[in-house]
Amino acid sequence: MISEASDVVDVDVHVCKSGFTTHVVCGTVTELNVESSFQLSNGCTFIRRGMIDTSMGGIGGDSGGPVFSYSLIKLPYVSVVGITITGDESKPEYLPLSVILRVTMID
Repeated sequence: MISEASDVVDVDVHVCKSGFTTHVVCGTVTELNVESSFQLSNGCTFIRRGMIDTSMGGIGGDSGGPVFSYSLIKLPYVSVVGITITGDESKPEYLPLSVILRVTMID
């Protein structure tokens, strides 16, 4: 059950994700405020800023799933911290909830 939304502000924080393919997988935050880019099929480069790298593995089908942290005080509740953006096994990333809310202008 979701109890709140929060931001991850430090590395080595324990986080989990729920994905269609891998189900629930947990790991740690390895880097904050990451910029990543990839080449689209039309030759354009797509750049993502403000991402967070983790040690969680992922594969296709996990994108769009929630990233959360367990509350040690309020088990079984969790705090939502973002959504999975890439299921790349070599570099799993997620978009922080604060970036999502800022870009979509939702308070």
